[in-house]
Amino acid sequence: MNPKPYERKILKADGTIVDYPPAGKQYTLEELQQAVGGYIEIVHVGRSHLMVVNEEGKLTGLPFNPLATELYGADPSWDHIVGDALVCRDGDID
Repeated sequence: MNPKPYERKILKADGTIVDYPPAGKQYTLEELQQAVGGYIEIVHVGRSHLMVVNEEGKLTGLPFNPLATELYGADPSWDHIVGDALVCRDGDID
């Protein structure tokens, strides 16, 4: 799945997609934490895109996120994304 249509958007676990551009040229740590509701973990999706997820999401029981899981390319039987996820360009985060 191509991440480009989803760049600078939050893929919510409930299936909604929300525009989420950075306030400046790049996202601040606070913006990233707000997007995912806690501590962040960054994973690569595609060659030039990143996905920011909640680092503790599985531990705290956040809901399964099917769209983010598909974009990440994970097999839900062994790994998956939970909670809201932000997709951005590699250069959007310092």
